[in-house]
Amino acid sequence: TDAQGRTVNFENTIIIMTTNAGSNTKTKKIKKIGATYYKMTGLKAKKTYYVRIRTYFTSDGKSYYSAWSDSVKVKTKK
Repeated sequence: TDAQGRTVNFENTIIIMTTNAGSNTKTKKIKKIGATYYKMTGLKAKKTYYVRIRTYFTSDGKSYYSAWSDSVKVKTKK
């Protein structure tokens, strides 16, 4: 859920995670219908990542994308 208690839907979402100014970028395109979360794997422990997302949809074979969200700073656990 988001800060207002609404359920977040990650269907047709692209997630970008970077460490420092774009280095070590990890990208995941989520297509699963009804996805409400995504757990990124392969991250280093006790490392700070910056996460941005954008949504997209495809119509008549053409993809349309939203603007990127602001970056959110996330630190992994041990």
